[in-house]
Amino acid sequence: MRRVGRRVTEVVTRAFTLDYRTRAGKRRRMTLGDWTPEFQIANARAKAAALKVQIEAGKDPLGEQTLARLAYSARPTVGDIARDFIHEHGIPNDRPRTVVEYRSILARHILPVLKDRAVADVTAGAGAVASDESESAPRRPPRIFGRGRPALAGP
Repeated sequence: MRRVGRRVTEVVTRAFTLDYRTRAGKRRRMTLGDWTPEFQIANARAKAAALKVQIEAGKDPLGEQTLARLAYSARPTVGDIARDFIHEHGIPNDRPRTVVEYRSILARHILPVLKDRAVADVTAGAGAVASDESESAPRRPPRIFGRGRPALAGP
């Protein structure tokens, strides 16, 4: 089973797909590209023809694409984890002001030093380096009871 098709999603996104089976018999549906005035059925058929040659040679283009994506995401960076933390934990679970504070702390103290480092490569010493380098960052007065007033400040 090898055929080029067109898929329309709930939000009316149109895309060209290629349905095929691997040598092991697993069914696959690979998206060739979204329909645009520049990417029409002729382009999709040409791309599908190139992929069919690979499939007939025993390759699994979608499987290879998935493995490449997993290999890339297998080494997340500190920046990736920080972004996921804000979007998956902070925004759904915390108050807006807390999320602002999280973002501020990350932006001032952690991300300038560790953003592009793989999480697996970060050691306790790296945290100390980030702390030392952020000492020059301006300090905020501590807050008490979320009232927006500096702690121990007079009336």
